[in-house]
Amino acid sequence: MDALASTANIPEVYVIENSDDYRLMTLTSHALRGLAGGQHHHRTNLDKYHPGYFGKVGMRHFHLQRNHEWKPVVSIDKLLSLIPAEHRGKYLDSSSAPNTAPVINLLNHGYAKLLGKGRITIPVVVQARYISAEAERKMKDAGGVVQLVA
Repeated sequence: MDALASTANIPEVYVIENSDDYRLMTLTSHALRGLAGGQHHHRTNLDKYHPGYFGKVGMRHFHLQRNHEWKPVVSIDKLLSLIPAEHRGKYLDSSSAPNTAPVINLLNHGYAKLLGKGRITIPVVVQARYISAEAERKMKDAGGVVQLVA
């Protein structure tokens, strides 16, 4: 049987007459078959263009609660600066509004806890998530009220 007759039905690309012709051998290998070689000879591509694809990183944390300990603080001496400037004079002058007190929601201003540093002389209604004991005492001495909000 003739060598050409045995390869008559095979396309020319797959016919390898010279075993040293590796260029044509790659066409029949598994290197180009779909996604083959991802953990072997195509690994350099994954390492270069998809870093972090292989291996594990870090630890698993079940039921992760982010910002669980979020608690920005503000002191009593900075409390009046949270009142808008156009309304601040009305509350500082006790003769203009004798029975009114400003209501300051600390959460709306980005704070969660009121600390007792400084002093306050006018009554203020403060709504906060947390408050220190010293701040609560100073607020009550000035005639103010503290409301805990969630």
